Amino acid sequence: MTPVVVAAADTEVLTPPKTPTLLTTVAMMAVPARIPIRGGYGQTDTRQQSQGYNSEEEDVEAVKSSIKFTKDQSVRSTRNALNAAQSAEESGMRILNNLSTQGRRLRNTEKTLDVASRQNRVAEDKARELKNLNRSMLIVIFQKVVATSKVQKF
Repeated sequence: MTPVVVAAADTEVLTPPKTPTLLTTVAMMAVPARIPIRGGYGQTDTRQQSQGYNSEEEDVEAVKSSIKFTKDQSVRSTRNALNAAQSAEESGMRILNNLSTQGRRLRNTEKTLDVASRQNRVAEDKARELKNLNRSMLIVIFQKVVATSKVQKF
């Protein structure tokens, strides 16, 4: 069936495609051509026209096979993508746990350093106090020694 198109001088004329498309091939295969054949005893036998039917059947099988292959490939790639996403999620969770552990260790180290710093200041203060006390004790002891040595000389 050829479409009739009335066209003005400056418009294009639409024509059907020269090669059959998948849609037209499937439409032709939906209703196979049947031809009546006279059988024995006056009965009419309808058989499928074998000419061209096998090639169309092969085309349909090829298209089905191609569709199945594409679907299988799509399923495989989707599974691979899901596996990669799960692997990335697991890796991310491990990294977050490691970072959390490291953060806890850093906080504990900072607390320990703060305690050590305070204890160091206290120790310095005590050392200064001991130094002053030792100096004053040495002065008193030295004065007593000097005084006793002067007394003994006389």
